[in-house]
Amino acid sequence: MILPELTPDQKTAVFELQNCELKMLLQQEGDNPAKYTEVKTEFQNKSQSERLYNVLYVLWREVDGTGDFQDFRKREMEKIISKIKEKFPQS
Repeated sequence: MILPELTPDQKTAVFELQNCELKMLLQQEGDNPAKYTEVKTEFQNKSQSERLYNVLYVLWREVDGTGDFQDFRKREMEKIISKIKEKFPQS
């Protein structure tokens, strides 16, 4: 596959897409654009609770890494719950 050099305007357009959610279509030259296969990302397939669980696991492994993950997860979830409770109006 040969890709031509981008012009400065094209490079600017590509860099402006950083940190944006994108949908990309790769198409073979001369192929029918109506015929495509969609590839879903992990974020489209996982619930927010599954994503939170996975993020906590990575945090435990990368930052803490000691003790039992389930204990770490429970402590961190309590911290999150407490932070949210702090936002409740005081009566």
